[in-house]
Amino acid sequence: MEISDIIEGSNNRLLTGISKIEREFLNFILKYVAEEFDMSGGKISNTTANKQKLISLRKKLIDAFKSKAAPDTLRNYLADFDSITELNMKLIENEVTKAEFEKLTVDRFSMEKQILTQSVVDTLSNKPTIIDSFTPAVRQSLFESIALNRTLKQTQARLKEAIVSDKKDSPLLRYVKQVSKDAINQYSGAIQDKARDIYGLDGFRYIGSLQDNSRKTCIDLVRGTGEFKDLSLGGNKYKVEDIPKIIDRAKNNDGWNPDTTPASFATLRGGYGCRHEVRYIRLLPSDLEN
Repeated sequence: MEISDIIEGSNNRLLTGISKIEREFLNFILKYVAEEFDMSGGKISNTTANKQKLISLRKKLIDAFKSKAAPDTLRNYLADFDSITELNMKLIENEVTKAEFEKLTVDRFSMEKQILTQSVVDTLSNKPTIIDSFTPAVRQSLFESIALNRTLKQTQARLKEAIVSDKKDSPLLRYVKQVSKDAINQYSGAIQDKARDIYGLDGFRYIGSLQDNSRKTCIDLVRGTGEFKDLSLGGNKYKVEDIPKIIDRAKNNDGWNPDTTPASFATLRGGYGCRHEVRYIRLLPSDLEN
C-alpha cells in the first residue's frame, strides 16, 4: 500500500464518519421534536412551552445526545496516522543502514502527531463541540416552524437540510474539513523531514500522479522539467542542497505555501492541498554523474 492510498482512505473514512454523526444527530432531534413539542392538527404549535424548549435546547442536547460514530471515527482517524508512521519508517529503513535505523523510534514523531490531530480530537471527543456545530441552525429552523405553524413533516425536512450534508456541507463537516485539511499529509512529510535531519539524507524524490488540475510546481518536479529541469538528477530525483533554489523558483506559483522552508520542505511541499510526497533518499555516486 502507498502513502497516498492511506491518505485518501483516511480522508474518505473521516468524511464518512462525520456523515454518520450527522445522521445520528438528525434521528435524535427528529424523535425529540415529535415526542416533546406541542402540536395541533399535525402542526408545531406556537406556544410558550415550545419556545421555552428552544431556550434550553443546547442543554437538552448535551445531556441526552449520545454518538457511537464519533469515537469510532476518531479511533479510525488516529489509526491512519499510525499507519502513515509505519509505512514511512519502512521507506526510511530502505535508505539507511541497520545500525542507523535503530536510532529511529515511533515516539520521535509523537509530538507531530499530537499537534496535527489535536483539532479533530478536540472536536470529536467533546460532545458540546459537536452539539454547538448544529444547535444554531436547529434552533433557527425550529423557531421558524413554531412561528409559521409548520407541519411536522415540513419541520423534519428543514431540520434535515440544517443537519445533513447533502446539497451543502453541514456546519460540522465544514469545520472538520477545515481543521483536518492537509493534517495527515503534513504528518507524513514531517516524518520525512525529521528522518532527513537524523540521517543526513542528501537526495529526494518528488512522488505522485499528475491530474488535469495539478499545479505547475508539482508537474515540473514530478517530471523533472520546466523551471526545475536543470536541478533534476533524472526525472523526479533531486539534491537536498538544491531545495532552497526550488523554493525560490516556486514561491510565486499558484497554491504555494509561503511558509515553506528547507526545514519544512516535505511537510509543506507543493502547497495548500497538495497530495504529492517528498521522499528523502541517500544518493548514489551514479546519481551525481550527470
